[in-house]
Amino acid sequence: MSFFTLLQSCNEDKETPGPVSFGEKIGIPGGTATFWANSSTQPLGVIEIFVDGEKIGSITNSTSRPECGLVSSNVISFNGPTGVYSWSATSSQNSSWSASGTFSTSIESCDIIEIEFAVGEVTFWTDLSTESLGSIEVFIENQSVGTISSREFEPNCGTNSNAITFQGSPGTYRWEAFSSLGGISWPDRSFTITEDFCDDLQLVCVSCVEPEFEGNYMAVSDASTPDTCAPSPTLNGYTANVTITDLGNCEYQISDFFGGVYKEWYGACYNYTIDTPATFMFCNTDDVISMASFINGFGFQTQVNSISYETNPETITLIWEDLVFQNSGTTVFTKQ
Repeated sequence: MSFFTLLQSCNEDKETPGPVSFGEKIGIPGGTATFWANSSTQPLGVIEIFVDGEKIGSITNSTSRPECGLVSSNVISFNGPTGVYSWSATSSQNSSWSASGTFSTSIESCDIIEIEFAVGEVTFWTDLSTESLGSIEVFIENQSVGTISSREFEPNCGTNSNAITFQGSPGTYRWEAFSSLGGISWPDRSFTITEDFCDDLQLVCVSCVEPEFEGNYMAVSDASTPDTCAPSPTLNGYTANVTITDLGNCEYQISDFFGGVYKEWYGACYNYTIDTPATFMFCNTDDVISMASFINGFGFQTQVNSISYETNPETITLIWEDLVFQNSGTTVFTKQ
């Protein structure tokens, strides 16, 4: 009878272990396991910890290796009688991230367990001109993970400076990206994440269909300005010679976006005697031409309302607007 009572008591103790109270250390017979995580090497989020299937607490802050048995918002300590226990952890950062293992306790033993998720990284970046593309939004498994707003040249893998770094469990993921100007995109692609490895993924214009844009053009503009300083506030059929240069990587530069209009209006008034170069991009098998708004010679933004391309005759048409000076115009560039 006494043997059965003792055995029953042990089983009851084994079924009712738990974490040490917040801010305390172990002080009763049994063994302890202390759980912690380091966000400099692991994506943290809120980490929930389970022992034998029962939640024992959450870690909400990172820490350095703690003193065994300590309990705080950075660490969770579990106390239980001698035995072998299974533990698991999940992160709010990503529902697919998990970690698990076992630990054993003996009288006054204490184990320190660092939670490490099996993750890898991939960094998205581009050296394409954001002046031509606008910003690029990246989606992974149909969820937006960020926007690239500036071009970069071979960034360090894992950075978020002019790039987007995604952390995930090992596996294959579907991704796609879209230019804010529309038309240019990277649809239905995939990448693979390897544990403890960072890979870089450069957004390039891989499916270019490039006409021979480079050459000399006649620019013909219809434009108007409310500025009475301009000798001819309304221009109809104003002409100028410009050139288009191939910059490579699907990018082209127009030597003077305004086709001489700003020099005509503001040369005498404000000494605006410079050309206003601007770049555009021609990419994708759908023959998409794209150009972002840009800064003119006055230091103000010129908005590109539309840009289009025709092959017969070979022309590029720009419809533009200067929101500061309230100027607007349409300029047609015809290859000579």
